[in-house]
Amino acid sequence: MSRYDIKSILDSSALPFGDTAKHLKETEAAASARDHTGVLSYDIGGDAHSAVSMIEAYLRANKMFVDKHEPETERVFSSYLELDLSEVEPCVSGPKRPRDRVPLKEMKSDWHACLDNEVGFKGYAVPKEQQGKVVKFDFHGRPAEIKHGSVVLAAICSSTNTSNPSVMIGAGLVAKKACELGLEVKPWVKTSLTPGSVVATEYLKHSGLQDYLNQQGFHVAAHGCATCVGNSGDLDGSISVAITENDIVAATVLSANRNFEGRVNPHSG
Repeated sequence: MSRYDIKSILDSSALPFGDTAKHLKETEAAASARDHTGVLSYDIGGDAHSAVSMIEAYLRANKMFVDKHEPETERVFSSYLELDLSEVEPCVSGPKRPRDRVPLKEMKSDWHACLDNEVGFKGYAVPKEQQGKVVKFDFHGRPAEIKHGSVVLAAICSSTNTSNPSVMIGAGLVAKKACELGLEVKPWVKTSLTPGSVVATEYLKHSGLQDYLNQQGFHVAAHGCATCVGNSGDLDGSISVAITENDIVAATVLSANRNFEGRVNPHSG
């Protein structure tokens, strides 16, 4: 997607339409929240009925409301973006800007290229002879080590889809599988879970999946914006010193969409 396309989306109101859009679930449709299902999810979520009625009235007055129980009327949009779902693939963004999309299958090669590149949005200019450097340090009496690209902060954040059960339950199932396989997060990695709503916390708790997330260190720290706006707090002093004194390019992995350089934590990307 080009920079122009991204800007046009950010400056616009997007509305999924067509035959396939009728099959969206409440949690999926709520991403746009301009149809009967999306507005209904506000009501289910416990918001005041008067507010829900006002939202529906506003959308109807501006011809933006879609009722799946009524025939779809012809609408004219200023622009159209057609998505072929067969071409959708897992992606990450970074290392310094949310707009810099990287297909997951290319992340390893992209990372090594970023180490080589001149300092910029896609570069750190780490000398070749320094790229394989391993730094050993003491973490509260335990031997530890990091290198360029080591993850020092991991967070499931409230941005975008973290109230969507298919995403959040998926995270819980990954944590469950990790526990069953005996995998665990390194103790010096700062972890947190900040769901977008209390509802998400409740279904994780009642499903038993929160227990597995807790075992991996992803305890509920808050609801709403936290890590993605720098509210994660400091890293442990020992790892901060190891990073700064050895010029290590450390990494943050998070589900948020605001991964600007230095915003999450000054010691990690």
